[in-house]
Amino acid sequence: MQSTRRTFLKTGALGVSISFLAPDFLLKSAMGGQFAPGKVLVILQLAGGNDTVNTFIPYADSKYRTLRPTLGIPDAQILKLDDRMGFHPSMSKLQTLYQRGKLAFVNNVGFASLDRSHFRCQDVWQTADDSYGQTQRGITGWLGRYADTYLPDIGSSLTTLSIGSKIALGLNANEVIAAAVQNAATFDVQTDSRYPGDGASYKATLRAIYDSARPPGSLEVVQNNGKEMFGSIDLLKTIPAASTTAIYPSSGLGNGLKLIAQVLAGDLGTQAVWISNGGFDTHGAQLNTHANLWTDVSESLSAFYDDLATRGISDRVMVMGWSEFGRRVQENASAGTDHGKAGTVLLMGDGIKGGTFYGDVPNLNDLDAGDLKTQIDFRSIYSTIISDWYGKDPLPVLNTSYANLGFVNRARPHVRGARR
Repeated sequence: MQSTRRTFLKTGALGVSISFLAPDFLLKSAMGGQFAPGKVLVILQLAGGNDTVNTFIPYADSKYRTLRPTLGIPDAQILKLDDRMGFHPSMSKLQTLYQRGKLAFVNNVGFASLDRSHFRCQDVWQTADDSYGQTQRGITGWLGRYADTYLPDIGSSLTTLSIGSKIALGLNANEVIAAAVQNAATFDVQTDSRYPGDGASYKATLRAIYDSARPPGSLEVVQNNGKEMFGSIDLLKTIPAASTTAIYPSSGLGNGLKLIAQVLAGDLGTQAVWISNGGFDTHGAQLNTHANLWTDVSESLSAFYDDLATRGISDRVMVMGWSEFGRRVQENASAGTDHGKAGTVLLMGDGIKGGTFYGDVPNLNDLDAGDLKTQIDFRSIYSTIISDWYGKDPLPVLNTSYANLGFVNRARPHVRGARR
């Protein structure tokens, strides 16, 4: 008898039904809510190169207004943190978290070979490796290496999670496969809409194929990816409902953080999450664009913290926000700013020694060819997080020792210039 698509789906699913019920496959999807709660790092990538000078403002420096005659924020509007630095006026929600000791920032962050290229700088930040030009095939991300080193036995298909349509480079790993999710409700295998009655059989057949015993080889990679995909689908069906009290903006970032809170509240074994928010490449007409971007970031992060706190899990979640570089201190002729060098990293959570900043106040009188000078290597932030937040040795992940910046709630020395 001639084989057809429909008969394959019917007989294929029946032929491997015993394999489909194998305990190895069901283990990950059956354990929703049963994984031991662990520390979580949420990476917020501010893609495009955020203008740190108008975000964390060194307003007392006379050069601020000299170099930014139209972009400089009026003194009366700056949300002043002390007599030297203040937040952009759109960041009132973050100012509240700062005053509550839940938020801090690190100034003058970058790396020595920073070249103002979006692509290379994003690659370097995500891999923690500046020894090459563009990303090489097969390169791993720094959190992917962390997962391979310390998290391979978690047993969850959502150990690492990337919000969006593809896995962030920073989560690329050799063993621990990250899940890329945009919407939990629609995260599923897409079947042929012309044959709606075959959907269930098609998925069951795929599940069985992915879970059947095969010798090691190239097929093993495909098989493992498929098993992880279905494990993620099943786990996401178990997440609790979205908060009805936390007020998120109806933006991509707001919706993404809302989903992250649901996943973390479900205790699904997730320990690293990546979310990206773009639009920070403000070469022209920056004033309103930058204000709108930071209104969204501020309100989204504030709602996220409130959501976590209400669910009783804010003590085990840390957020790190970064951008691939800062922008030039002097505004350009298009009422914007061009690519710069050093920037500022944002940190949020109960585990942060907040209400302060780390590193020196940016000195606008001592620049690096018009840019803020790099004083702190970004990998010092990664190293501090791995050591003091996760409680692991950073060396196997970063391959080099970096200074501990002391921003986690553990007894550690602080860098020169850190504020108390």
